Parts: sequence; C-alpha cells; structure tokens
Amino acid sequence: MTVHEGDRNKPLVILVHGLGMEQNIWTAPGSARILGGALPLTVLLSKKPEQRDKVRSKITPGDRPDPKMLRSIFHDLRDRGYPVISWSQQRPAGPLESAVNELAEVIRHAENISKGEIILVCHSRGGLIARKYLADNNSNVNALITICTPHRGSSIAKLASYVLPLVRVITPFISDNTNSLSIKKAVTRVTDFMKSNAVKELLPSSDFFQTIPDRKIKGMRCLTMGGTNPSLFGFYRWREKTADGMRLLRPEEVLSFPGILEKIIPSGLLPDELKKGLGDGLVSAESSRLNWADEHHDFPMNHARMLYDKRVRETIISFIEANF
Repeated sequence: MTVHEGDRNKPLVILVHGLGMEQNIWTAPGSARILGGALPLTVLLSKKPEQRDKVRSKITPGDRPDPKMLRSIFHDLRDRGYPVISWSQQRPAGPLESAVNELAEVIRHAENISKGEIILVCHSRGGLIARKYLADNNSNVNALITICTPHRGSSIAKLASYVLPLVRVITPFISDNTNSLSIKKAVTRVTDFMKSNAVKELLPSSDFFQTIPDRKIKGMRCLTMGGTNPSLFGFYRWREKTADGMRLLRPEEVLSFPGILEKIIPSGLLPDELKKGLGDGLVSAESSRLNWADEHHDFPMNHARMLYDKRVRETIISFIEANF
C-alpha cells in the first residue's frame, strides 16, 4: 500500500487497479507490469518509431515512452495536496470478490487518515470491484470515477483461441528480457492469464453482472470514461530511402495488434472492443459508459494510454474540484 496523507480537509482518493495489474500503474508507471507480471506496461504505450540512420534489427516493435516522463492521476492529486491511497491486490488475476474484500479493508483504513469525503478512482476491472463493494456495503464513499471499466462486460475472453497462438510469436519481441527461459515463462503467464476464470468472469454473460445493481446510488457522484482507439502495439520493418544525399531508414508497419486479428477472425465475429472508434482494444466505449453517470467522456486512445493522457487526468481533476 502507498499512502500520501495530504490535507485531511480534502477528499481522500483511493485508486483501484485492474485485472492482472498492480499499484505501480498509478505510482511508478515505468516499472509497472501487466498480465500478471508477464510484460511491462510500457508495451501498450508504444508508438511508431522515428526515422533512423541505423537499426539493430530489420523488424522492431514501436518506441516506448521514457518511463521518467509518465505521470498518472496519482501524481496530479499528490501535487495538489489530496490524500491518496493505492495498493496492489494480493491476487490481481484472482476472483473479483477477493479484491472487493481488500477494498473494504482499505476504506476502513482510509477513514482514519481523512475526515473529508472518499472518492474511488478505478481503472478497468477496478471499477467493477468498486461497484460490487458499493452494492454490498453502506459506506461514506461520495464519488465513483471509472476509466475503461467494462460495466457491461468484455468479449475479449471469447477470443483466447485466436490470441494465444500469436502470443508465442509476439512475446520475444516485446519482452524486456531476451533470455529464452524468461520468454518461456512470460508466454506461460500470458496463456494462463487468458484462460483464467478471472478473465471469463468479465464476459457479458457472466453471473457476476447480475450481482451489481445498474442504478445510481443516492448522493454519490459518478464520472465514466472510455477509449476509442484499439491499437495496442505494432511491429515495423525498416525500409531504406535517400533524402538530400543521406541514407535514412523509415519504418513501415508489418503487424499491429489487434489489427492482425481482423485477418484471422471470421467476418462478423470481431467485437466492438477491437474496432476503431468503438473500443480501446480491451473494452468497448459503450461498455465503459454508465447511463446514470453524471458525466461520460470518450477519448481516442487505448486501454493503457488512458491512464497517462493529460486530457483524461484534467477531466478527473475538474470533476473532483467541481463537486467537492
């Protein structure tokens, strides 16, 4: 657990991470891991490389951001003097109910360090953890803010049979450790993660969604946000060109994810989560919206980039400052 005490008279904000992640997505993004620790989070923040005069390999993944430059809402709130708590769930890829119990414990601790309101800021499955907690407990939570939460479930679990064969090919390129044993372990972790009951629990048909009421909680403010660019990462081939007498190498995309799935998934089966303008690569924009929320905003970015984009963070700060 990370606790920034801040001003006791300001609302206390509790940050809840998503499935297979850890609190570092908020406090130390550069070292955060995804898929149960299998890969660095920065894989999902890569972009098309710049032109170069030489490269080590003919095919490379996109350029990752400088870890030192990544800021999340944790840093924004801390700098403004808000009390903030984040924690790593003991079973980040375990049953949702176990994380709900942990959130209840964190909230009990929170009441000892602030006399102000309590605000939950949640990413992905974290929003479902918060909603389940609120459905089962009488608490003094005053606001719920969700980022890319699958409020109506996600269809990604259905695609495991298509995704898993690609994992073995892609992982060596995006792993931050080229050791063959480490790569094998990473592939195993990703495979186990995709097949886990925790992922299946997020399917729209899951029994879980019958346990949380889809209605506004009296006296509680709510902001929801979703992403509409499903591009998670890409691979590039370097082509030579000459400009002003100089030999330069320019990148040409050869494979993108989830773009490659459009070529191997039967027509008509591609879910909205993977369609540009409709999803963030893991959650559809429609699923990220609660109809009873006070505000909803969509942003043209993927599931991970939403955490660090300045516009998203400013939207959260504005919502908090306008209501508390």
